[in-house]
Amino acid sequence: MKERIINACYDILENVYRANVAQDINYKREALVQIRMLNFYLKQALDKELITKKKFLSHGKHLLDIHNMICSWCDYEKIE
Repeated sequence: MKERIINACYDILENVYRANVAQDINYKREALVQIRMLNFYLKQALDKELITKKKFLSHGKHLLDIHNMICSWCDYEKIE
């Protein structure tokens, strides 16, 4: 579980970098999917009592912020 969470974080970071360089919406979409997967992994960790509810809520808030930033980025590029 821990390795999946770490790998998902790196995958999100990689896709955001790729989206920035290539200006390709597919990388942004992939990052959004990976954010959802990371949230799923964190929920599983919470259910198995591997993390506390406080940590889950904190990480969830950060993931929501990142998700909203990527969605805003997509919307901004559609306007241009």
